[in-house]
Amino acid sequence: MRDGTYDLFKGSSQEDALWLGTVDGLQAATDLMRCLALTAPGDYFLFHSGNIVASTAKTPNALRPDTPLRWKIVIISSDSSHVSILTDMLKRQELESISTSTLGQYRDLLATQPVELVFCDQDLPDGTYKDVVSVSRSVGSKARVVVTSRRAHWPEFLEAMDAGAFDVICTPCRSKDVEWMLIQAKRDDRKMAQEQVTSDERNSPRGAA
Repeated sequence: MRDGTYDLFKGSSQEDALWLGTVDGLQAATDLMRCLALTAPGDYFLFHSGNIVASTAKTPNALRPDTPLRWKIVIISSDSSHVSILTDMLKRQELESISTSTLGQYRDLLATQPVELVFCDQDLPDGTYKDVVSVSRSVGSKARVVVTSRRAHWPEFLEAMDAGAFDVICTPCRSKDVEWMLIQAKRDDRKMAQEQVTSDERNSPRGAA
């Protein structure tokens, strides 16, 4: 199986699991998960790149990896070194990305294909991350915009959240931060899918044959 960093969660299901921490290496993460299960009984899950790779839950598919991600991921940055580092991190998670350097290029890209996740510099040659959020919303895209910042101070985080960004991470990016974004984005996908099912059930005609 793939090595790397693994996020450990505890909870009764994937959706309400509580994050406990990140562990380097699958064997170390698995050993810790099993040790915790013995000392503090409950269901534990190991996530890697947004997928469950192991679990103590008593279900037939508990050790089967979850469905792999098949997202369109875009990196918007004029810093070639930053793009290269982030692209390599995503490749190690078996994910492909498309890079652009301007807001205009991103707008053109949105016109041709759906985008699920965006890593975007705070400032672009022709705008800011706030414009990226605005352009995404204007075409009905559900793209989650992760702001990449050299500072990532608390006031910047609050401002980004208020502007509609998904999260903020520091540059140079760390692999564990990128993996955490993938986990959070996939959980967000599940949440939206469940909300859509609930909405469809609420709006469906009663008593239909």
